[in-house]
Amino acid sequence: MKPWTVLPWIGGLPCAKYATQGNKVFYDDERTSGTPAELAFSKQVANYMVSIHSVPPGNVANPYAGDSREMVTSIMYDTSGKYTTSERYAAAAEQGQQDYSYLSNLFASVPKDSDHRKMYQGILDYYDALSPVETSVYPGGYREQTEAYLKQQDTLFGVLSKQDAANIAQAMSTAFNENSVSSSPSLLTFNEPISRRLIKITSQSPTASNTDA
Repeated sequence: MKPWTVLPWIGGLPCAKYATQGNKVFYDDERTSGTPAELAFSKQVANYMVSIHSVPPGNVANPYAGDSREMVTSIMYDTSGKYTTSERYAAAAEQGQQDYSYLSNLFASVPKDSDHRKMYQGILDYYDALSPVETSVYPGGYREQTEAYLKQQDTLFGVLSKQDAANIAQAMSTAFNENSVSSSPSLLTFNEPISRRLIKITSQSPTASNTDA
C-alpha cells in the first residue's frame, strides 16, 4: 500500500496521479517562492517523498524527524495553503511514527493473559492528549467505551497501582511533549491510520476478546 493511501484526507497528489507521473508529482509540489531555507527544506521533503515511494523504500530521513508532535500535528491539519501537500504528508508521517513508538511499547508491555488494564489506561491517556480535530475521527462514545472496558478489568484484577498509572502517564507525556527522532525514515509500519487501529482494538469487550483467545 502506498503511503498516500494512509492519509487520504490530506488530498492532492492522489495515487492515480503518482501512478501516471511518478516522482515528478513530488518535485512539481515543491515551493517555487520563499526564503532560501524554505526552498531548501521543500527540496528535502520532495526527496523524502521520492524515497518512501521507491521500491524498495530509500533511506532519506524525514525532514520533520525530531520536531515536536504539537508542531507536526498543526502542519498536517493546516489547510490554509501555507504548507505544500508533501510537507503536510511528511509532517503526518513523523506524527504517526512518534505515536507508533509510544503505542508499540504500550502494547508490548501488555501481559499475554487477560489482564489488559495497562493497555486500556494507556489508550485513554493517548486519547486524552489528542487535539479536538484528532478526536473527531473517533466514533461517538469512544472514550466512554474504553473507560468502561478498563473498569471491567479493574473489577477482575483490581485498580492499577499509583506507580503503574504514573508510569503510563509519564510515557504519554514524554511521547507528546518531547522531540522524538523517528527510528524509520517513513511511515510504512501501519497500513492504516492509528485511529482506525485503536478503534478496532477497543471494538469488543475484554470478556469477548478473552473468550476468543
